[in-house]
Amino acid sequence: MRREPANRADMRLPVRQYRCYPRPGAEYDESAFGHEHRVLDLDPAAIALITVDLWNMGWGVEPLVPELGFHAEHNFVGLGKRACAEARRITEEHIAPVLAAAREAGLTIIHSNSPRVVAKHPECAYTVPEPSPSGPPEDAWPPWEIHERAREEYVATTYGPGAEAVWERMRAVADFPPPVTPVAGDLCVYQQAAVDAILRERHITAVIHVGFLLAHCLLDKPGGVRSLAAIWRAPGYRDILLRDCTIAQESHETIADFGVTKAFIFWLEATGIPTATAAEFIEAAQA
Repeated sequence: MRREPANRADMRLPVRQYRCYPRPGAEYDESAFGHEHRVLDLDPAAIALITVDLWNMGWGVEPLVPELGFHAEHNFVGLGKRACAEARRITEEHIAPVLAAAREAGLTIIHSNSPRVVAKHPECAYTVPEPSPSGPPEDAWPPWEIHERAREEYVATTYGPGAEAVWERMRAVADFPPPVTPVAGDLCVYQQAAVDAILRERHITAVIHVGFLLAHCLLDKPGGVRSLAAIWRAPGYRDILLRDCTIAQESHETIADFGVTKAFIFWLEATGIPTATAAEFIEAAQA
């Protein structure tokens, strides 16, 4: 079921990008760089709002897997308890209202998530046939053993010994958190080919991204920024990030002011991805 725009021809969305050059007459120094603000005229019927990896980790009064505790939920999403709490606040206070406004305005809503999560919402699932898997050629290089060893070392070093076994338990219980559960008319996907098919069928020209994590899945999952934005894909889409509807993985050095999140927002704004806030989007959608 496709939603129809609410009797409107355009949506005027204020956005900002980063200007990596000085104003005329100023010294060519970073101190003279700054944000550029403009307004985009968008057709609601040609916009897709794409959420990435909205998960229920850290949402319950009790852990999803009691014997593993909340530690396993934080580990699975790659966030400490402070960043996990911030992700929940963002989802409740920003992403949920954005979704409501987007539905009312007639935007296409796409939720990119894992195959297991998508399977829990069959009424919204959108999949396309996939080619039969074929094994690697005998002369594949580098050898798969190198690939597997490097990945095992990464997981064990970054997330701890036994993390893969914990993650498998968490994959079984992962789902959307209550405020952003898909509704009739939304589309749930886990394949890039499915995203491409939806955008083509509906003649989408602009996509708006929200979700987690900013420096990981929001960039590289099916339907992520780097799979769609014109700066990385040719031909690609106009891509807009709602900058207060996401968070990056933070370190002990950056968590106090969410420094990595700020850095990646800057990087995207300087790389050709305009950003807006949830409030700006909602106001534009309801105007």
